[in-house]
Amino acid sequence: TSGALLLEPQSTNLLTYSEQLSNWTNIQNVTVSDNDIVSPDGTQNASKVNETSSNSVHRLFLNPTVTSAKHTYSVFLKKGTRSWAYLRLDGSQSEQRTWFDLENGVLGTVNSDHIASIENFGNGWYRCSVSIAGTTYDTTPLAILALATDNNVFSYPGSTDKYVYAWGSQLEQQSFATSYIPSLSGSATTRLA
Repeated sequence: TSGALLLEPQSTNLLTYSEQLSNWTNIQNVTVSDNDIVSPDGTQNASKVNETSSNSVHRLFLNPTVTSAKHTYSVFLKKGTRSWAYLRLDGSQSEQRTWFDLENGVLGTVNSDHIASIENFGNGWYRCSVSIAGTTYDTTPLAILALATDNNVFSYPGSTDKYVYAWGSQLEQQSFATSYIPSLSGSATTRLA
């Protein structure tokens, strides 16, 4: 009742268009509708990520440059008609994925090079994050958000009535996810300590 201080280091969200996911440069076998539902910040600015019928991966991603193995990718996700999603963040090798169960709010399979977490933000929203666990890393990692039919599934025949909701994507050079830093103007955004 008397409040508390949140002390955080300076951090930069390297992902441009953190809320306008339709502007991401790589969109594969999904369609994205921005401003579809109310996000955790209380405004209608979250995106609907909808599968196509392709038999493949269903994903979108950016690949900014990082200069340290300490980096973390986080996204707020909410189940729609799909309740599984995964984040891919390549570290010591490629194809590194961690799955999230958006129905039950728990982790699925966690890649051995990831430190992962899922945090309940209420109203069906979860902040899902993966951090690189080791010291070897890709300097231009793929920060991928993808839909899945179940744990450990990443390629499958899609269905046009299947989707999840996403908002507040962030890639930062920290060993953990700090509070969300909106990057709305198409460039990286820094929050001071």
